Amino acid sequence: MNQVDTEWMRQQCQKSGVAVMDTLDDSTIAVVNSCAVTSRAETDVARWVKKAVAKNKSVIVTGCLTKECAVRLKESFGVSSFLFGGARGKIAYAVRQVASGKSVELADDTDMKAPGISFMSGKTRGFLKIEEGCTHRCSYCIIPALRGRKIVSRPIDMVVDDVKTLLYNGYKEIVISGTDIGAYGKDLGYSLYELLRRLILIEGDFRIRISSIGVIDLNDNLISLMENEKICRHLHISLQSGSDKILSLMRRPYNTAFYGKKIEAVVNRVPDIAIGTDVIVGFPGEDEDEFKKTAGFVSDMPFVYLHPFSYSPRIGAESYCWQYEKSAQKRRIKVLKAIVKKKNLIYRRQFLGRQVKVLAENEKQGRTSYYFPVSLPHGLKRGFFYDVLIHNVDYDNTQADIV
Repeated sequence: MNQVDTEWMRQQCQKSGVAVMDTLDDSTIAVVNSCAVTSRAETDVARWVKKAVAKNKSVIVTGCLTKECAVRLKESFGVSSFLFGGARGKIAYAVRQVASGKSVELADDTDMKAPGISFMSGKTRGFLKIEEGCTHRCSYCIIPALRGRKIVSRPIDMVVDDVKTLLYNGYKEIVISGTDIGAYGKDLGYSLYELLRRLILIEGDFRIRISSIGVIDLNDNLISLMENEKICRHLHISLQSGSDKILSLMRRPYNTAFYGKKIEAVVNRVPDIAIGTDVIVGFPGEDEDEFKKTAGFVSDMPFVYLHPFSYSPRIGAESYCWQYEKSAQKRRIKVLKAIVKKKNLIYRRQFLGRQVKVLAENEKQGRTSYYFPVSLPHGLKRGFFYDVLIHNVDYDNTQADIV
């Protein structure tokens, strides 16, 4: 999401005649696009602001910015220009105001009908945001408060046009993203399934990748689309915990039985699909017994990769003042990583001797529809598709030759 927003702001500035520099040293104004998912993310924001201020740059902070973080940045570094929420749409105006010596502090709703992005600087894949906002109220999360608690979708025809533009500019894989893309279209009277149906009808050799989707949004229609060659055989479906007790405390809208049945339905329909997930470790109430339930559930599920996160209390979240066991987080993350590392190797081994298509990311590496990277000995042309034959798989690498 932040990558898309950053590129969008870059292009809005360029369209408005604002020169965008490649390095901090060459700039006069630094725009820091923030993230507030964890306290570590906010620490990174402060680090970039400190670096910019040390180089005597004016600073504008935007993105998923909390009021508390803004206050700290004001007090610590003297930053006085902020764009909260959808006010990032006014980035060109804000840059001009700051350039003239004025401060800017704006808050606004997201406008999903504004022009989309036409390219992604330095990327082999085109990213497209189709939706903003989340109606869930997970007890640990403050993103709905920052991104919006109502769904705001980009109209289907505009998304189709955006995809065509990215394809015209040479991208062969389009990643669709959003705060809660499974809820796409609910505000406009249609669904993610209907959007994907339109996208796969576009002519050309390309593929669509779904960035992340909630398990409750996986219906039979969506699952059936995973068989289409233009939809990447890869889904990222957040779990967060394999303990029903912890899921309840998190206010997640499912239990492990529901999650497991949905994953089973996907795998039965598309046996070789790659499924990844997120897990929060050390959430309040997670003792060793509850963690063992998560580890066991992760072992039982056909995950091929996992993003583990240490629980981070966020001001404004329901769980902010709840007690949690921080000391065990690193060890538990290692346990989960070890489990999934073995599962990933088993998964990739099924492709030995198989021919697959990869999108070249550099001269010697491409990425499959199944999301795992493949190494090749020959020079590849970045951004192009190649048919390859996989001949070796180990823990650290998947090797292939061009067919």
